[in-house]
Amino acid sequence: MEKEKNILQATTINTEGLFYSEFKEKNNYSSDTKQCIENTLIHLMKNDTTVSRPGMLLGKIQSGKTRTFIGITALAFDNDYDITIVLTKGTRALAQQTFERLKKEFEDFKDDDVLQIFDIMTLPDNLIDYELEQKLIFVVKKEANNLRRLQKALFETYPDLANKKVLIIDDEADFASIGFSKTQKEIYEINVIAGLIDNIRKELSSADFLQVTATPYSLYLQPEDLKIDGTTKTFQPIKPAFTELVPVPDAYIGGEYYFEESEEHDSIASHIYEPISSNELLILKKADGRRFKLEDVLTSNKISSLRHSIINFIVGGSIRRIQDKKKGVRQKKYSFIVHTEQAKAAHEWQEMIVSEMKDQLKQILDQNPILLNELIQESYEDLTRSLSLIESYIPSFEEVKDEVLAALKKDYLMITKVNSEKDITQLLDDSGQLKLRAPLNIFIGGQILDSLDTLIYQTCLVHVL
Repeated sequence: MEKEKNILQATTINTEGLFYSEFKEKNNYSSDTKQCIENTLIHLMKNDTTVSRPGMLLGKIQSGKTRTFIGITALAFDNDYDITIVLTKGTRALAQQTFERLKKEFEDFKDDDVLQIFDIMTLPDNLIDYELEQKLIFVVKKEANNLRRLQKALFETYPDLANKKVLIIDDEADFASIGFSKTQKEIYEINVIAGLIDNIRKELSSADFLQVTATPYSLYLQPEDLKIDGTTKTFQPIKPAFTELVPVPDAYIGGEYYFEESEEHDSIASHIYEPISSNELLILKKADGRRFKLEDVLTSNKISSLRHSIINFIVGGSIRRIQDKKKGVRQKKYSFIVHTEQAKAAHEWQEMIVSEMKDQLKQILDQNPILLNELIQESYEDLTRSLSLIESYIPSFEEVKDEVLAALKKDYLMITKVNSEKDITQLLDDSGQLKLRAPLNIFIGGQILDSLDTLIYQTCLVHVL
């Protein structure tokens, strides 16, 4: 450890160059984050990093990993790197999100013609030397066609690029870059994606490889070798050459907050976590009239957690909008994610339940105001228990009730089922984030929601163990 510290101290890098200087000023990086960025680049320059021995940037979910690796890219450009290849998860949505984020962060450099950013699938085939001599960023999905197009661009269309110094950043590295995958027959096969990435790296004259992840455990725990399906083929493991930790912001809220601090009764976290029973999860899995009837959505104890969380979301969103109005700021929009199953049939059933809940809430505005009052009162009391622990304006029950009634009457609640990449692509805004079209938005889906690094306002989150 002491030897590594001495190497870092002895290595000189340019931290006052054109790119990094502007990034430090614009992003107001903490001293810890700047140290992480600079240490990572020093490690990359000192280590022979490859696909099988990558550098590792490890950070908690939503702790600022993307912001940090963008800073590393800026610093790399000031230290003789010419090209950065950013590998994203194999979805159009995340590729678009990453592309838009990079365009925004490097906008001034693009406008000054010192840098160009391309999605590899829309890379022109007629770039001139004026463009090729600028710093370049390629956004590439970890998908065979994208990687083959990158390979063609680097070694056929623009072969001079292969002789430049390249930084490859593998974002969400655990998703597709581990060297093997498990099939339905439980046989481990060589990962084609990792092979294509490795071939590209080997053909480049000078390339460093950095993986970025929040879940690295499978990378660290791989065996030294593995016989595949009893054959002579040997799996070559992927183990990091070094690891740098992304500093956790003081205001960070993550797994420890929800699952550890929630056990502390004097912490606000104790009011946030709410488990769902296995019986309720079974009901949410598929339609079964013997277990649960749709007409009972507002009264049945069999879906009490889902009902309570949805109404908490409506009431919580209403409280936030009242608080915004009191502050004289634009009222924000909020979202709620229902993500308990991967099967599309389950999503359809859950959409039916939530839609029925919405319809019945609108019906009881006039038909059963006492029940509606009780439901709002229950959520109001629940949410104000946590609000009372922080310095926050708590509107009166009557104010909140009026806001909830207005939300129901004016149809502020939108319910959207997201089953496919096509679905989610149509829901993105210009920045690649889920577009919030209404004040209150409920998204119901499975794995595809995991693939999008969403930056959305949430007032209620139920964790399912």
